[in-house]
Amino acid sequence: MRIRICESIARLCLTHKLLLSLFLGLLLLFAVQALLSFAAPAAPLHTLHSGYQFLPPYASLRDRFGFDSGRDLASYAVDQLHAGWYSDWHTNLDPPHPDGLTYVQLVLFQAGADPDDPSQFTVIPSPEMIAQIAAVHPGSLWLLGNEPDSQNWGSPIDPEVYAIVYHDYHALIEHLDPTALIANGSIVQPTPCRLEYLDIVWDTYQQTYSETMPVDVWSVHAFILREVGAWGAGPPPGVDPICGMDYRVRDGDDVDIFRDNLVAMRQWMKGKGEQNKPLIISEYGVLWPEWYADEDGRLFTPERVSHFMTQTFDLFLNETYPDVGYPEDDYRLVQAWAWYSLSDDRTYNGYLFHSDSKEISTIGQAYADYTAALADTAGADLVAQIWVDMTPLGHLTPTVPFDVLTSTLPVTGTVANLSQISVTDVVITAPLLGFQLVQDMPARYEKDVAPLPLPEFVVTGPGVYDLSLFVDPAQAVTDVHRTNNAYTVSVDARPDLLISTTRIGIRPRIGIRQSMHSPGGLGYMLDITLTVANRGAWPSRPVSGALGVNNVHGTLILPEQRFSVPALASVAQANVTQELLVPASNEDLYRLRLEVDSADILYPDGVLDEQDEDNNWVEVVIPIVVTTTLEPGSAAVLTSTSGHLTFLFPAGTVTRTTEIRLTPRAISELDPGPLVGVAAFDLAAYRDGQPILITPLLPITVTWQYTDADMSRDADMFRDADVSSLDEDSLDLYHIGEGQRWQRAVCPAEQREPELNRLSTCIQELSTYVFGQEYVWFVPYVLVDSEGGSANQRISESAN
Repeated sequence: MRIRICESIARLCLTHKLLLSLFLGLLLLFAVQALLSFAAPAAPLHTLHSGYQFLPPYASLRDRFGFDSGRDLASYAVDQLHAGWYSDWHTNLDPPHPDGLTYVQLVLFQAGADPDDPSQFTVIPSPEMIAQIAAVHPGSLWLLGNEPDSQNWGSPIDPEVYAIVYHDYHALIEHLDPTALIANGSIVQPTPCRLEYLDIVWDTYQQTYSETMPVDVWSVHAFILREVGAWGAGPPPGVDPICGMDYRVRDGDDVDIFRDNLVAMRQWMKGKGEQNKPLIISEYGVLWPEWYADEDGRLFTPERVSHFMTQTFDLFLNETYPDVGYPEDDYRLVQAWAWYSLSDDRTYNGYLFHSDSKEISTIGQAYADYTAALADTAGADLVAQIWVDMTPLGHLTPTVPFDVLTSTLPVTGTVANLSQISVTDVVITAPLLGFQLVQDMPARYEKDVAPLPLPEFVVTGPGVYDLSLFVDPAQAVTDVHRTNNAYTVSVDARPDLLISTTRIGIRPRIGIRQSMHSPGGLGYMLDITLTVANRGAWPSRPVSGALGVNNVHGTLILPEQRFSVPALASVAQANVTQELLVPASNEDLYRLRLEVDSADILYPDGVLDEQDEDNNWVEVVIPIVVTTTLEPGSAAVLTSTSGHLTFLFPAGTVTRTTEIRLTPRAISELDPGPLVGVAAFDLAAYRDGQPILITPLLPITVTWQYTDADMSRDADMFRDADVSSLDEDSLDLYHIGEGQRWQRAVCPAEQREPELNRLSTCIQELSTYVFGQEYVWFVPYVLVDSEGGSANQRISESAN
């Protein structure tokens, strides 16, 4: 975060031009050659799990200290700072690591001409470069965006739009490298206005994607800048500016304000269920130049700025907050922090080095003295990772006998040391591969991470194999962080059968004394083409499948019939055609259940061990469609197969010959709404076999003959309501109306006859309808007042 001082007056604006985002959506996942979690790295690794240095425990307290730098890092003797990390507001395929400094990758976004249109966003770097970086730096920390809430520089991003852009690039990076740590784009400062901005981002993500916004590491900037008036940060986009903080110049180094804002950020995180996440400050400092005086006439001298800086260091390291702090870090507020800046001395304060002489500054010396006084590195921090190339599994084909299949999988593994001290004679093992090696481990970033000479893994049969790589399994080396000494990848070499229907046809069975004008008397013929595919990573042996037909209540109508599925290679499929005779049973709907891979007399050994057993069956609703032809001058009656629904079309309903089709619907097929549905149907018009849109000229009378069973609880019909039975006096007809919402079909001539289990009403348009009953949900809520208690409690206290 930098501010610019204008020439005429000391007017402060905010830093970097925000570069914000390209809309890629799910297409991002296919625009780049992805590095799947089981795939071997495509290029030699430069670093390994560097992002995990931001998580406790730490090899050294100095690893928490960082700074913000330009691209000329090599010009400065940064080893004097004894720091642990840095950011330069960019990404880098091969970043420098002087003095073992860890580098943070930061993706920049740029809004287009219409900032509300994610499709106009561009990104730096490109998705292809992001993929290259992820390939050679697995386990990095990625910040997605930088100050998206800043109005004064670049293109601020509305919080609703940022939620979408964040989702797209989070999905891309996670797909490229599942070990990556991903952080949000830092807001300027954690003030009420900007926490409201984060609220909108958080809520938009939840509403759009029906899941919690995934953030591994929360990141903020922590400046103290006014959000009203001529200088400062300004209000964030999408938020009512009335919440803006009116800080003064003197507040720029107020450690109490600084602390309060961080506590507020931690309280915000706790309120979102994110207390168990680390929080880093990727940029903070004092921006007022040395020559500028505050309202009290005090200059921002190097001594004043240094005092503020070391106060914040004390706060970070020594203060704990059990109510809101990070539990894994002894309840500290912040886990790592980056001071602004390394050498930006042209306009701003806080620089650690002079840009001309490259000499360390007074503030830089205070930084160096503080870190030098900290304890040295406590020990090594060894980390391991292993990859398995599953590609050869996709080339296996079934054999006879089936059990002689084998597949040889290339394995890549590597180990690294995240500490700044080297260790010798480290034992590395991969037991399932029969591998063991002893080697020295240099300090981090002294050289690229070299692959281990691991043997190939030979798979001789289907199953799940856990390949583990261990570094220092006997714990002979002093290691501050044992949880990353082992890495396991599961090789799921199992088949996975998926059944689906390709085509279902239903036709009346024609007998000697039956014609098409009296359908259903002898039952129906079901013509079914189904597909069984193997989506797994191992061929499947021949298996058995089954078909069964039930009515809507689950009563078996047609005994289970078996079929065979041949052996299938991975990513292969087979089509099976079946013809079933379904006996007539006066049903409006049938449920066809298809299942594959179940034991029977042909395959008594049982079912396959599969990757996913839930996709081995599918249930399809088959409606019995009935039709009638309307003539302009004639009335007509249409009755469902069960006889429970009857439609009376008066003469003059249409002006031309029109076919009307009644299609019963299963309640489970309908969009949920505030009603308990019992009987549903579609009514549609056709001419010359093509659907048409018409409005009946006269109301159509529909009569529903329900049963006592219809009024009692059923798992299907009452899936969205906590009721045990229906009230006959509250039954009504509903249809999909404006806004795709259920609306009551109003009919002045409606007749209720509960003694006859009958309801008659009328409809005036062809649509989707359902007979049922509305219900109301009562949701308790608690109002919280500004004093932290509930309004209900306050009212109760007042009443007493």
